[in-house]
Formats: sequence, structure tokens, C-alpha cells
Amino acid sequence: MEAITASKTEQKQTPAWLLELFGGEPEPHQKIEVAGVEWWYWHRCARPEINCHIEEGGGRLRMIECCQDDKGVFIWKYSLLVAEGQYVRAHGEAETLLQAAEEALAYIPEELEFGGMVWFREQRETEGWQGCVDGECAIVIADRGHFYWRRECVQAKDLLTLCGSLWGALSGETASREDAMQAAIDAPNKLRELVSKFVLGKPVEEAYARGVADGREEMRTAIKSTINCIRLLPAGMVKAKEAA
Repeated sequence: MEAITASKTEQKQTPAWLLELFGGEPEPHQKIEVAGVEWWYWHRCARPEINCHIEEGGGRLRMIECCQDDKGVFIWKYSLLVAEGQYVRAHGEAETLLQAAEEALAYIPEELEFGGMVWFREQRETEGWQGCVDGECAIVIADRGHFYWRRECVQAKDLLTLCGSLWGALSGETASREDAMQAAIDAPNKLRELVSKFVLGKPVEEAYARGVADGREEMRTAIKSTINCIRLLPAGMVKAKEAA
């Protein structure tokens, strides 16, 4: 009687697709082959799933997971590690686990070489590209005939925050995809040139890296007085935040 009760509990807690796939309740990280690739089982958060990692050339790593949602649909999620902390992601749905696994394994993001680097097409409703420039993430998104770009800039984070920059990043708008990509690549150097005009007789690199963290009033005043000329900042951000 106890064995039957345990069996019913097991079947209730473990989805049928997992029981069929592994022939019973799988152990964490238990391996299985699906669509010609080795996967392992893991129960994370609310749903159990199977995962696989595939190493590619150039230091890239494909990470895929498949699970079943509450409606019985099989979901696949794709992540391509292209640089430290930077991923190109995609997802999809299928009627069966095998179909989900095959679709995920077959997915390849479109690539574009521009500016001496590789850009990856993002999965989104509008055209979008993601690249890694000197270890920093750059995004280009098309919207109603314009191309918006955004570029992380760790060294200038304090400066950008003072100027009210959205996301604490360099950003702007251009008329073409190529111009947007080039703007994202050139943005830090252009900001260096801008900062050099603000700080006379002081090391430009020191001012650029430190930004306005030390609260130098001459730099705050210079930024505020020329904020309308800073084309690197988001549209509409024409005034710097008031000093505390």
C-alpha cells in the first residue's frame, strides 16, 4: 500500500514527459540524450527542466533549456554567451519536447560584421542588434525610421548620472543602422574630447575616469552650461540634474 501511495505522489509531482523521458523520477543533473545532444535534468524555481551547454569557437557558449508550461506547451530558451556577462537571447514554443529541443538547437542568431566587431541580431519585434565594444555592451534598435543606440561606459558612469542620462549609458539617435553602430563605437572617445574642454590644466583621463564624483563645481557648471550641445545624451535630456 505504501509503495502505491509513493508511486502516485511521484507521478503527481513529476510531469509525465519527465517520467517518460527518464523512465522514472530523475535525479538532479541526471543526463539524457535528446535530439542527438546530451542534456541534464534540473528542477529550478517552479518548473523542472532539461539543460544543455555547447561550447563553440571564439569563446562562445550556447546554453539551452526546455520545460513545459502550465498549458502543456513546451518552452525553449536560448542564450549565447558572446562576452563576459553579455548574452544574445531567444525563446520559442513547440508541441513536443523533441520539437522544442530541435528548434532551440537549430536556432542561430544572424551576425553582422561592422566596425571591426561582430553584431548579433536580437529576437524582438523591431530590428535590433547587440555588440560588445571593448568589453562593454552596445545596443542598436530600429524604430519608425530611426535607429537608437545605447553604449555602456563604466568609466563615465558618474558623469552620465549627473547629466541625467537614461540607464547611465551613452546613447543617441541616427538615421541609419551603420551610423548608429559607429556612434556606439566612437561615443567614449567623443566624450573624452568633450570632457577635455571642461577641465583646463588637469589630466583629461583622470577627469574622464573620475567624472564628477568628487563634486568639482567647475565641472558641474561647465556641463550644465553646455548640456544642449551634448549630442551623446538621450533626446529630451537637455538639463542636468540639480546639484544636491
